[in-house]
Amino acid sequence: MAVQGRAIGEHDIHRIVNLLAKTDMTIKQIAARFDCSRAFVVAINRRWDIRDYKGRRTTWEQKAG
Repeated sequence: MAVQGRAIGEHDIHRIVNLLAKTDMTIKQIAARFDCSRAFVVAINRRWDIRDYKGRRTTWEQKAG
């Protein structure tokens, strides 16, 4: 279960960005690995513009760039 308000360091944020960009792990799997909420991982994805879900919840495309 995710812990609300838990501090996540810059190193972990960059690791999350890397997992979003270079793996097929789901948002849920990444959140579980870092013990954070799925909303936090989604916010990182939006901030760094990594994956494009195009209105879908489980499938995505890597963004060019």
